[in-house]
Amino acid sequence: MPLKPLTIEDILDDNLDAKGNKLPVPDAHKANIEKLLKKVNKLQERYGKLQFKVTSGLRSLIYHMGIYRRKGITDPKKIPMKSKHLFGQAVDVEDKDGKFYAWVQKNEAILQELSLHYELGTRGWVHLQIVPPASGKTGFWP
Repeated sequence: MPLKPLTIEDILDDNLDAKGNKLPVPDAHKANIEKLLKKVNKLQERYGKLQFKVTSGLRSLIYHMGIYRRKGITDPKKIPMKSKHLFGQAVDVEDKDGKFYAWVQKNEAILQELSLHYELGTRGWVHLQIVPPASGKTGFWP
């Protein structure tokens, strides 16, 4: 069965207000999402073994803060307020068995070719973004 490209709708599930309503997407974020989707869909084609499923895409600030609150982190200094998820520049792709993550590590040249970055140390998902991570925990260095 052919793999289905991700769409902007796949990226917007976490762009919610406090009541769970979808928020409008700023034009700058839409432009970032379009770049992200183009690169991630090319990566899915290259991997070819997995229909990508987004576990987190564009996040509203309210949703983002809630993720950390549910983890027991309430100190704003410990919450990544410059997360690329907040700007439509990052996506987490489900990877329950770790096979995609292992493949990504062995195929960093493909990510470099696509100008995609990934963070080391994720479990159950692969974090991909179109700009270098500020954390420094990157899978490759531009």
